[in-house]
Amino acid sequence: MNEMFGRRRPVTLIAEGSKIGGGVSAEGIVEVNGTVEGDLDCASLFVSKSGCVKGKVAADSVIVSGIVEGPVNCSRLHLKAGARVVGDIRYDTLIVDQGGHFAGRSLEKKDPKKVLQPKKAKAAAKSNGKEPSVKPRRASNSDGANAPKLGNTGSTSPA
Repeated sequence: MNEMFGRRRPVTLIAEGSKIGGGVSAEGIVEVNGTVEGDLDCASLFVSKSGCVKGKVAADSVIVSGIVEGPVNCSRLHLKAGARVVGDIRYDTLIVDQGGHFAGRSLEKKDPKKVLQPKKAKAAAKSNGKEPSVKPRRASNSDGANAPKLGNTGSTSPA
């Protein structure tokens, strides 16, 4: 199990047939083979085929083979064959194997440094509630003289 998540961390096991009511918080890996009814916050989460989580999930890495009913917020989410997630998912990396399902919104996390900032004109328009004014400009030659208007010459073939 620890090999799936990299370095060794403490493992909390919720055995098949067990039912936990209320939130679960752990520093390491949580393996759910039973049922958790409440929010789950941990470093890494594995929900086996027999596992079920009904509540919010917050973890760095999440692997689901069973059922999660509630929103999932993580860096890496892997939905294996037979997995079912009902709720919005927020992630940096998403892997969905054939046969893995989710119902909800899929929201990729954004690095705030990479989010494009609006241009100053648009930002100013938002602050004063008005759209930026755009003045039509007349085409000109390189010497600043007005360019001639193009009209219909009556010919359809290029000259």
